Amino acid sequence: MLRSLVGSEMCIRDRYYLIAVYIALSVAPRLFTEVQDILYVKVWQVAFTQVAEITFRHIHSLSLEWHLKKKLGNVMRSIDRGQQAADTLMYYTMVYLVPAITVAISSFVVFAVHFDQPELAAVCFFGFCSYGWVTYVVTVWRQKFRQEMNQHDNDMHDKASDSLVNFETVKYFTNEEHEIQQYIKSVWNYQKGGFKSQWSTSLLNISQNLTIQLSTFGTLFLAAYAIFHTQNGGGGAGEFVAVQQYVVTIFSPLSALGMIYNMIINGMVDIENLSELLAETPDIIDSHGAEDLSAMLSSAPRGAIR
Repeated sequence: MLRSLVGSEMCIRDRYYLIAVYIALSVAPRLFTEVQDILYVKVWQVAFTQVAEITFRHIHSLSLEWHLKKKLGNVMRSIDRGQQAADTLMYYTMVYLVPAITVAISSFVVFAVHFDQPELAAVCFFGFCSYGWVTYVVTVWRQKFRQEMNQHDNDMHDKASDSLVNFETVKYFTNEEHEIQQYIKSVWNYQKGGFKSQWSTSLLNISQNLTIQLSTFGTLFLAAYAIFHTQNGGGGAGEFVAVQQYVVTIFSPLSALGMIYNMIINGMVDIENLSELLAETPDIIDSHGAEDLSAMLSSAPRGAIR
């Protein structure tokens, strides 16, 4: 009797221990994610500063003729979007994309090895590849809407900055209404581009969700079929729930993966204008091995350079 009581108490303690471990493991991913974001802040700051320095230094190296012909609003928007896009590309690629793919591959291995169900691994892998293919096709297709939106955004800011910089000329010719109408036209074109970008994003989300649900249905159907046929319909609830959790583990990151890939593509589109700006070559370039002028002046004898 005493042994049975002691055994039951130990069993209850083990259950409490397992519950505590489950709660701790549930909290751990969120905690690690926050720590990851904190550690990334310093990387983002250094990268942003380097891109800003390179861009600003390059602009100051361009000729006076280029600066006289430039569209100030266009240049400023290209710089802003390009700097943000550089951070977006690095952040979503290294912090989200690579871990999500790693988690999915680990789940495939668990299905094939631990559960001894290569069919489940095959269905999940097919769903994963289908999701990636749908995301790639739709995102590449809607890239033109992002480019059109950026073009109208540049035009809108260019008209605003040009009108305000030349305020005296506008007032002198009483041309305020014309400038306002031109600016509003650019705003409406930008809004049209935003609408096209939004409905194409909704189409992408619907396609991704449909792919996930079909893959989940196929995986759970195979799991239920295998459990009922190997255990005569009994005692398989735990295995079924375990398979379901692994399926959720696979496809939960995928729900964010579409947004991540979309952000990466948008970042690549946004960085195009900055790349074009950095591709502008200065009219005067120092020859290879040229000495610094201040060093030459300091080392030259007095009166040698006039």
